[in-house]
Amino acid sequence: MPHQGFFPRWPHDAVVAASVDSTHPQLMRGVTLCLIGVLGVIETVASPTLAQPMLRVRAETRVELNVTDSNDSLRITGSLHDDVGTPLRHTYIGIRVVEKDNRAHLKRQLRTDSDGNFQFETELRPAITRITAAFPGTSFYERSEAEQEIDLIRIPIRLSLQLDNQGQLDLDQTFHVVHIVASVRTQRALPGDSAIPSESDGSATSHSLSGLPITLRDELGRKLGSSFTDDAGRTSMRIRSDELGEPGAGRLSGQFAGSAAYAPAQIETPILRHRKTMLTLRRSASVNPRERVTLSGKLYDSQGPLTNRAVGIFFENEHARTILTSRDGTFRCAFERSDKFPFDGTVVARFESDSLGWDSAESNPVAIRGQDAWNQPWPWMVLSAVICLLLLLTVGRRPGSNRSPERARGDLAPGIAERPRGSLRSTIFRVSGRVLDHHTGRPVANAWVWIDSHGASQNVPLDQVHASFASADVRRGEPRIRAGAPGYEHVERVIKIPHSGEWSDFEVRLQSTRALALGAFQRVANKILPRSRDWFVTTNQEVSARRPHDASLARLAQQTDSAYYGPEAPDLAEVTELNSKAQKIVAEESERDKLFKPSR
Repeated sequence: MPHQGFFPRWPHDAVVAASVDSTHPQLMRGVTLCLIGVLGVIETVASPTLAQPMLRVRAETRVELNVTDSNDSLRITGSLHDDVGTPLRHTYIGIRVVEKDNRAHLKRQLRTDSDGNFQFETELRPAITRITAAFPGTSFYERSEAEQEIDLIRIPIRLSLQLDNQGQLDLDQTFHVVHIVASVRTQRALPGDSAIPSESDGSATSHSLSGLPITLRDELGRKLGSSFTDDAGRTSMRIRSDELGEPGAGRLSGQFAGSAAYAPAQIETPILRHRKTMLTLRRSASVNPRERVTLSGKLYDSQGPLTNRAVGIFFENEHARTILTSRDGTFRCAFERSDKFPFDGTVVARFESDSLGWDSAESNPVAIRGQDAWNQPWPWMVLSAVICLLLLLTVGRRPGSNRSPERARGDLAPGIAERPRGSLRSTIFRVSGRVLDHHTGRPVANAWVWIDSHGASQNVPLDQVHASFASADVRRGEPRIRAGAPGYEHVERVIKIPHSGEWSDFEVRLQSTRALALGAFQRVANKILPRSRDWFVTTNQEVSARRPHDASLARLAQQTDSAYYGPEAPDLAEVTELNSKAQKIVAEESERDKLFKPSR
């Protein structure tokens, strides 16, 4: 029926008869035309507002159905969830019990409880062939249905599917392990067997659950893997993350096609494939930093940039602007100095994920100062004094002079560090330096140094007292220098020969395996302790005591103490094992932080 606007279209004669004498046809015709014009204007204005299309998005739903039969009854249990696993509470479900002639023996309408579950029990009849549970759908949820065949001849099987992290699969991991367990779901006696294994009866049975072929598929029906059950009816499959699909909600389905002795079975469980996102932010150079500042950054994950995503810029936790990322995941925006943006505080970029599968992210904070220090006179005075001091030190230095005494090097990165160039021309063919402990700065007396050049290796002699070394002339090219010591991590670097003094009297800083082992536990402690500086006044056992029920953390603390304080330094294999365990605990703590992080 066409839309009528705010008012119905009454017959013209009825309208006129109510107000005008029919003996005046010209006047009646004029009044009629005026009323038609007024009603047309009202309908023209009102109709576009009322005729706007309504877009309604409905979520997918899933019905889980389990049927357990005994000698004289069928117990029907199940649950109703949406596509992200949220239970639909106090919702009606239709149950149909169908017999061989496709006739419905029983129809019953149930209502889910506060957890989305439902249950029902009915008489077991030999003619029953299948049970159907149907959710009719609503204005906000799609219709869904589940069906289960009833086989009174073959042994009924139930499958259970187990995943780590409650079905949240991190696609940045290499693989995930899926566990499937098969069990017999009956309590009735079967022909020729008086002791059938059931979920409530752990007695022995002559029916073995070994060798059942189990297939794992995703929500699109793609095969992810297959395996056979062991004697306990269990099987495990390792699924590569790149085979699971793109981030988002999905389902995994374990299927058993059936055999001569066992009836078919299937189990589905919801999953959430997610990937960690990274967000960077930096301040670009500008002509007048006191009046205008330009910020840029990038949003990406392990597979590449994230395009057309909204990134918010926050100044002192107050929203300043929202921008979209470009095709390469980058964004850029400029701010003028104002009362809302006074250029005196901290700026961060935040990505609040509005889709399942990608985690939210926050950038590193960027400090912005209201006054540019370099426009003041005193920094130039200090810079001039520093330059003069460096010139005096350079002039007073003599070739071959001793280096400064042993000192702590914890603020410098381990490895092979070159010196500044000593001249403009590259004329030096020899290499010399010292091997020091990265943490203490003391010489490592039992170290070794090798130089690989043009397919040959040269063992450079080392002074065991000062850990200094000096090579003979090295052939022109780009040789590789390698250094290490027992109980230390090995380092190497490619150098260039001839050089301009940067490889004369340089330093090789080695990090001990004891320090590496302690560093692995330090990453765990920084996740648990409230402040990072608490690490320096807290023992490993005190850190472990903050998680009294975490057995893996307690074992890691004990192994770290043994590695760090033991009579012999740990080897690199032990350090690698400690790093792997620490990384796993850090990931668990990060997941714990997400669960208990208060919403904004």
